This record gives sequence, structure tokens and C-alpha cells, in this order.
Amino acid sequence: VGFLLGEVQKAGGADLEPLGTFFVLQIQRDADTFAAMVTSRHVVADQSLVIARLQDGSGAPIEWNVSGWIYPADGRSDWAVRPFQPPPSAQGPFTAVPDWQAHEVVNVKPKAGTTVYFPGLLTGVPSLVANATPIVRSGSVAAWEQSGVTWTTRITPSEVKRWTADRVHLVDVRSWGGFSGSPCFLQFQTPGPRRQKWPDLWFELARSAGNDPEDLGEIHTFTVWFGMFAAHIEESGIGVVVPSGLILDLIRSEVT
Repeated sequence: VGFLLGEVQKAGGADLEPLGTFFVLQIQRDADTFAAMVTSRHVVADQSLVIARLQDGSGAPIEWNVSGWIYPADGRSDWAVRPFQPPPSAQGPFTAVPDWQAHEVVNVKPKAGTTVYFPGLLTGVPSLVANATPIVRSGSVAAWEQSGVTWTTRITPSEVKRWTADRVHLVDVRSWGGFSGSPCFLQFQTPGPRRQKWPDLWFELARSAGNDPEDLGEIHTFTVWFGMFAAHIEESGIGVVVPSGLILDLIRSEVT
């Protein structure tokens, strides 16, 4: 998880200010893999300059220009993607979310109240912004796969942009400015493989988290990626999450 910064006009000139969050997905295409950046469209669409800030493998923040974002064609969808291309001087490895760990692939449909986590940018703490250090906030599933949901972002004091999607997830969260573009994760518990039959992919999930399936107990906890935090609905405490499947569709069709 990293931060996006842009030029904000102030008295005497423009300052580089934090705009929102981005994260990296690892995409499998045939025998090859590539990485893509993801954020909210409203974070980057009206910015003439966007800078990514991310901790590299050394733990130090790196910065580079990230232009050429790709958006859904309809103009109403609040997500954006582009290739992940850090500067040559950056030290790896970088953490990315594998596409096969999306909840649509894992085939998990959570109940209301399932725990949600999302790491991102807390704009009010300058040291966190400067060091590209995200914080993690939590909440719970409020409603799943809802249609007809709209949300707004303010472009200027007098201009508001309205967004929507074919389907979204709603989460009950505490948040603040800067988390637009954050990855959202579900954490749920399930009976272990000794108590019920598991799909093969669940064993791979357990191994990817450093667990030996032979040693799992009666109850096991999984964490899977299920989308991107886009916005609050009019500061109601209900957040909008763009489903992971919609984001993966755009990457697979448009990012090379």
C-alpha cells in the first residue's frame, strides 16, 4: 500500500499534498505475471501531476510520477488502474495482492457483520505521510452486492461529481480523508479441514499465509481481498467498496 500526492494550489503557489491511497495487484496472464496499481478515479482524474510514494524493500520511501491512468469507459465508475512501474533505483521486493486471492475466486460470500480491514493514508499525521506508512482501520460488512448505490466527491467548492457502479459492497466503518483507493480485506472463520471438506484453493490460501494444512485446528481464519474502498455515503459511516471482480476486469482488458 502506498500514497498518491498531487499539486494543490495555495497562496503563493502549489504544494505537493496527499490525495489518497493506492495498492498493487499481481495478475496472472497465461504463463506470465505482471503488477498493476489501483486507486479511486476521483483521486487522480483531475490532477495534472500525480506522484506515488511507497516504502520499498529497504523500508525507505520512494517517489515517482504516475501518469496515464486507465478508467472504465462509462465515466461514472470510481476506479482507476495503471501498470506498476517503480523507478529502477527502488529496492524490492514489493508486496502485492495476488489476483487468485480475490473473494470471487475463493468463492466466499460473507454474512453481515463479517470483519473488514483496510490499510491506507491518514492525512492528518504528517510523519506517516512523509514516511509512506499506512495505518489499518477496521469495520464490518453492512450489505453485500448492492445495486443502485451512488456516492459523491467534491471537485471544487461548487462542483460535485456523482459516481455509481453496477454493484458495490457496503461496509460499516470509521474512516477519514485519504482512504479512497485502499484495498479492503475480509477476515472470516470457518471449520477446519478436519471438520468439513475444503476446496483445494483453501489449502493454497492457508499455505500462502504460512500455515501447514496438516496442523490446522478445528477453526481456521482466512483473510481475502474483496475490493477497493471508494468513499463514504455522505459521511454516514457507511463506506462504499468497489468489488474486486470489477477491478480485475478492467486490468485484464486494458493493462498490458
